[in-house]
Amino acid sequence: MQKRKLRVNQYLKVTASELVPEGLAISFPDKEFQEDYFPATGFILGLLPGEEGIIRVTQVKKNHFHGVLASQKELADVPASGTDRKSAFGDSHQWENMAWEHPKWALSHPSPDRIPDQCDTFISCGGCRLLHLDYEKTLKEKARWAAIHFQGEKLSHPVAESELEIIPSPRKFHYRNHVQVHINKNKERGFYAPYSYRTIPFPAHGCRLFEQDKFDQGFPAKLGLERVVRSRLDYPEGGINFHSLNTPEDKADFFTYTIPYPEGSRTSIRIPNPGFFQVNSSILPLWLSHIESLLEIPENSARPLPILEIFSGFGFISRLISFKRKITSMGVDISPEKEIAQVSIQNNLYTEPDAGFFQNAYISHNLENLSALHPSRIQRIRDFSPERIIINPPRAGFYPESLRFFLAEVIGKKNTPIVYSSCNASTMARDLKILEEYGYRMDSIALFDFFPFTAHFEMVASLRR
Repeated sequence: MQKRKLRVNQYLKVTASELVPEGLAISFPDKEFQEDYFPATGFILGLLPGEEGIIRVTQVKKNHFHGVLASQKELADVPASGTDRKSAFGDSHQWENMAWEHPKWALSHPSPDRIPDQCDTFISCGGCRLLHLDYEKTLKEKARWAAIHFQGEKLSHPVAESELEIIPSPRKFHYRNHVQVHINKNKERGFYAPYSYRTIPFPAHGCRLFEQDKFDQGFPAKLGLERVVRSRLDYPEGGINFHSLNTPEDKADFFTYTIPYPEGSRTSIRIPNPGFFQVNSSILPLWLSHIESLLEIPENSARPLPILEIFSGFGFISRLISFKRKITSMGVDISPEKEIAQVSIQNNLYTEPDAGFFQNAYISHNLENLSALHPSRIQRIRDFSPERIIINPPRAGFYPESLRFFLAEVIGKKNTPIVYSSCNASTMARDLKILEEYGYRMDSIALFDFFPFTAHFEMVASLRR
C-alpha cells in the first residue's frame, strides 16, 4: 500500500526520545502508523524525553513534521464519528482507550522531570518552550546542546558540558525589556502561535516573559485597534513606552534603559526606539563583568588600552567598561554614523573618558562583505593598533569569508587576544573553527542564560594565539 503524507491538524500517538537544540522533543509515531504515513520524524513542542502522548501536527515538511502536545479537552472535542474524525485521526484509533496520567495533557507516560504547568498557554503560544522543565534542568540541557554544536565542528579542544561555566539569569520570569505584542480582531493581546499568524491571547495570570501588568496599566487606548505594538520596559526605573510598530512615531522616539553597572553605580543608555538592545537587562551586569575580566585590562597603565569592537552597534560593551577601566575603543558595524551619534550614555558616579571618542573612531560598513572595506579604513584599524578584540555578532555569526579576510588582512600576524560573545552556539562553533585555522585557541568558555525557559542562550569565549 502506498504511504500517505501526514496532514496539518492530524492527531497521532508518538514517543519522545530527546530534546534537541530548538527546545523541541524529537519523536516518532508507532511503527504501525509509520507503515501507512510519512514522514516519521517529528519535532514536538511540549513533550519531554521518554514521554508517550498524543500530538497535533502543525507543520509537515519533506522529511519531518512539527507538532504540539494535545490537551485532553481538544481530543474530547473531536467528533465521535464521521469523516471529520477520520480526517483528524487518520485510520488508527489505538490511543482511544489510553489511560491519561496527567490532569490536562494527553500523556500516558509523563516524565518524572515534568513539573506543574507554569503557564496556561505556553504550548499554544510557544514563547517559552521549556516551561514544563525545572529551571536547573533547562540549564543542563542548554549546556548539552552547546557541547553538541562545538563537538560537531571537531575543534582541537572539544567543549564538554562539564567544562562550561553556567551563569543563570537573575530574573527567571518577566525579564524581557522589549516585546512586540499582537492584537487580534477581538482586541485580545498576545503572541503568535507557533508556525502561524494566529494571535494567542495572554493567559489570565499574565505572560511569564515580561511584566504584563505594567504593560496593561499603561497601554494607551488609541493603540487598541493596531495589529502590532512595540513596547520597551525599563524595570529598574519603571519607564515604558508604546508605539505602533515601524510607524514614523515609533522610529522617531527614544528610550532609556538603566543598567546597574559598574557595580555600585547606575548607567543610563538612551537609544533610538527601533535600535537593538539586549532583551534581558538583569543579566547584563554579570555578562559585562565577565567580558571585562577576560579582557585583562591593566589597572595602573599609563595609557588607555585600545580595544576594537566588531559588530559593535553603539559600542555598548566597550563604552560601559570604559567607565571603570582605562581604555579607548573603535567600533565597526553596519549602523550609519549618525545613528551611533544619537545614542547617549551617562553614569551617576563615573564620567565616560574621552567622551565622543567612539563616534570619532567608528567605521560604518556591512560586515557581511568585509573584503569590500576601503583600504584607507583598513589602515585606520591598523593605525588604531588594537590590543584586545571584542566580537559580538548576530545569530548568523561572523560571515566566514569576512572573518577570514579580517584575520588575514586586518589582524595579520599580531597575537591579539579575542573575546567572542554569541547568541547562537552553532554559528559560534563554526567561527571558532575558522579562528583555529589562523592559530587561535580557546582558553575559556561560559554560558549565560539570557533567555530563561527558551531554547536560546549566550556564549562567551576567550581566545588567544
